[in-house]
Amino acid sequence: MTVRSRKTILPSVSAPQADRLDKLHSLLSSLKNGDSPDLVAATTHLSGRHIDYYVDAALVLGLLLKHDDSSLSITDSGTRLLAENVHSPAYRHILANCINDSIPLQKLAPELLAREEPDRDLMRDRIAQLTGLSPSTADRRAGTLLSWRRQALPFQTSLFSELGLVAVPRGFEDASEDVVSDRPHIESARLRSRTQTAFSEPSMTASTKTPSAVKRLAPTGEFQGQIRPSQVNQLLDKRKKQGYGQYLNKVILTKVRGFSGQEVSFDFPVTAIIGPNGGGKTTILGAAACAYSVIKPRQFFSKSGPFDSSMKEWTIEYEILDRKENPKGILRRTASFRSSKWSREALSRDVLVFGVSRTVPATERPDMRRCTTGKFKVGADQVSRLEPEVALAVQRILGKDVENYSHIKIDGRGKISLLSAHTPNGVKYSEFHFGAGESSIIRMIRHIEHAKDHCLILIEEIENGLHPVATVRMVEYLVDVAQRKNAQAIFTTHSNDALKPLPDEAVWASVDQTVFQGKLDVHALRAITGQVDSQLVVFVEDAFAKQWVESVLRLVDPDSLGLVEVHGMHGDGMAVAVNRHHNLDPSHTADSICMIDGDSRQEESAQNGVFRLPGASPEAYIYDSVLENLDRDVGLLAVALHQRFEDQPHVSDVVQDVRRVNRDAHILFSQVARKLGFLSEEVVRSAFLSVWTQRHQEIASKIAVPILARLPQK
Repeated sequence: MTVRSRKTILPSVSAPQADRLDKLHSLLSSLKNGDSPDLVAATTHLSGRHIDYYVDAALVLGLLLKHDDSSLSITDSGTRLLAENVHSPAYRHILANCINDSIPLQKLAPELLAREEPDRDLMRDRIAQLTGLSPSTADRRAGTLLSWRRQALPFQTSLFSELGLVAVPRGFEDASEDVVSDRPHIESARLRSRTQTAFSEPSMTASTKTPSAVKRLAPTGEFQGQIRPSQVNQLLDKRKKQGYGQYLNKVILTKVRGFSGQEVSFDFPVTAIIGPNGGGKTTILGAAACAYSVIKPRQFFSKSGPFDSSMKEWTIEYEILDRKENPKGILRRTASFRSSKWSREALSRDVLVFGVSRTVPATERPDMRRCTTGKFKVGADQVSRLEPEVALAVQRILGKDVENYSHIKIDGRGKISLLSAHTPNGVKYSEFHFGAGESSIIRMIRHIEHAKDHCLILIEEIENGLHPVATVRMVEYLVDVAQRKNAQAIFTTHSNDALKPLPDEAVWASVDQTVFQGKLDVHALRAITGQVDSQLVVFVEDAFAKQWVESVLRLVDPDSLGLVEVHGMHGDGMAVAVNRHHNLDPSHTADSICMIDGDSRQEESAQNGVFRLPGASPEAYIYDSVLENLDRDVGLLAVALHQRFEDQPHVSDVVQDVRRVNRDAHILFSQVARKLGFLSEEVVRSAFLSVWTQRHQEIASKIAVPILARLPQK
């Protein structure tokens, strides 16, 4: 039988293997100086094999040119790149242009710098088809290209977002229905000249110097992170199918502290526990830790003699997956405090615990005092550079290069250590001059990367010492670790930012020793626990329903707005459960009601304070109600949308076109915002709600009835 070989279009080197775009600067600099291969390796810190990878990458990007005699010369693009600092926006700008101009990359990944991150699986299949590489190798090359996207895009997301602009890669100018421009398209060479002008003219305004091939996109308000939805879905499916070697499925707080009969299931390998101070977050974290023998219960549940008599008969139950102990199914274990000591059927697992003390600055740690004298010295064998995988992870979280950072062992066992670094100018400095958040992240990442596969990671108050963006990136890192190392992570937090990368199933709220599963705005915790100054709390499903109810009250009874708090709860089940808990709490100072969407499966009950909003999907209901009378109200809508009154025909066309092609009602308003340009989704929502409330005052009054009926009569 004859086997037909696959016909390839591009050589395999067209799909790059070099991950670090900043290394290209060192490579080009060495080649420009005519350094020997050994010197190139020394200056770039690359092995001979990896130097070849970076040469191939530079050729693909058009930074180097290979001649017939196999000699290399630096192109004009390479020369421009050499003139820039590797951390500057201009450096990323040049790389972004090189990616757009690369013929191989336009074939392999034409959507690489598009607004939405491309699907890795599609890129893998395209690379395999065009180069003949195996699927596994093609997948690694697709990962490299995605890392290039993250390193080149900061130029667009910093400069362009400041102007309200997003660059569209060549060939994709007309690819998105959400992107419009009333100017003719121009070639990307002209786009490059315009964007280069943007760097030389910082005072440029979007109204006077908008690049013609740059599309105006309104921010949607939706979170777009580094973790793809496909990754989240894979991890959810893996958990459902019990695809782990070790995994803590469930903790049952039968009786511990104030908890009684509460169950917390870990349906996603990265779980967030939120709640007010004293709500029980750390208790859940400690209960999870006590499932494993490496953690002593007193680390979380210490007994102080006669002052802790309440610990009697505490019991925690577990459902655990451990293939070594039971290859066929779930294990059930118990930890209980009887006869003044803990009794456990604990299992073996690598468990990492990061408490709040991790952010204590080095200057305040007693064990570091020995490092603060002029006589402090260590041997060369005690100093090591941060491992590449650690440096890369820290860089992605903190947004700074830590390649030159070192880890210093102070004691023989390495339990006490000091971090050090030096500036680009060679000035050395120690951890005593680090930010507390910076050093804590580096230490956590080192421990996690050194941990065994299937480990359990427990973090208290993950946001401590971190900027909100770094908090998001830290959670994204944990999701990545869950995928790479089959790890499981549980953390407590008071930060909404920490919840952004996670699906609803990954979030648990602990309020007064009662648990609720699902995303919950941290700011709503005050209302749940009764800590409100208003006279009524209204729980609704999401942010749009919240805005709708507030618009109704503003029309029907503006004075009531000062007496009512409205909170979006990320789902009907959460809204109903929280409303029930709030009203059952004897300490609450204000009653609450719940208003669910028209398509909710939750039961409507006036007795329980659960009411239903009109229509099915709130977004579709409001949009279609305005659309029905668009001929009459288009002028009113245009003005509310911050458009000129004479732009009514254009507004009408946009509103009708969006509804015609829309498949998801939740993004109707963001689509209108994008097509009108330089608008926020919030403005569009407000405009539609304003028109709806003015034209449907009778329906608005009916929505307000159960709210106003619970307020004191004037």
